[in-house]
Amino acid sequence: MTAYAGIDVAKDTLQIALYPQSNSFCTTNTSEGIHQLIQWLSDNRVEQVLVEATGGYI
Repeated sequence: MTAYAGIDVAKDTLQIALYPQSNSFCTTNTSEGIHQLIQWLSDNRVEQVLVEATGGYI
């Protein structure tokens, strides 16, 4: 089954949800957190990623 991931980006965290599965993951918005995210996406065989980037933060 094809898996899609949606990522809500915040200053300190990345919140990820899978579709059509109801699986989610949260990690830090750091280099280490992004490495964890890449591994999690690979483990869940995600084929496409959508990233929310509507807000701005400083």
